Amino acid sequence: MTSLVVYDSVFGNTEKIAQTIADTLHTKAVRIDEISLDLLRDLSILIVGSPTRAFTASKIILKFIKSLKNVNHHIEKVAIFDTRIDVDKQDNNLLGFMVKKFGYANDAMTKQFVKLGFKKIESTYYYVEGTEGPLAQDAVEKAKSWASEISA
Repeated sequence: MTSLVVYDSVFGNTEKIAQTIADTLHTKAVRIDEISLDLLRDLSILIVGSPTRAFTASKIILKFIKSLKNVNHHIEKVAIFDTRIDVDKQDNNLLGFMVKKFGYANDAMTKQFVKLGFKKIESTYYYVEGTEGPLAQDAVEKAKSWASEISA
């Protein structure tokens, strides 16, 4: 099975998770602004990661997902992840309300993949301490474990 990790990152947290997943799977992690649709040829597993920005995935990630409708591919499984703050650790009721109303990056990415007809979609998330990071203590180990699960 061939796999590829495509990601966007603002503060480096999503990139660190993407690289951890790619290293675990012995594959390549490609920043979204460097993606070539040729890389999707003969791909079995596509892994897409985005930071949560304004309660959704980054615009460039959503545009990439939408572009997959024009690609002849053999992708069997999609795995998505986002990085986000833990709203339960924030003393901000408005933030909690907004998350309940609008969600996270994973929600937006899942909707796009479902619209394209993908049936096997797995997702997870990684907490970031504060707005810019760093990643939560267990994030890298969690990423290694998740990568092993999705490749099985």
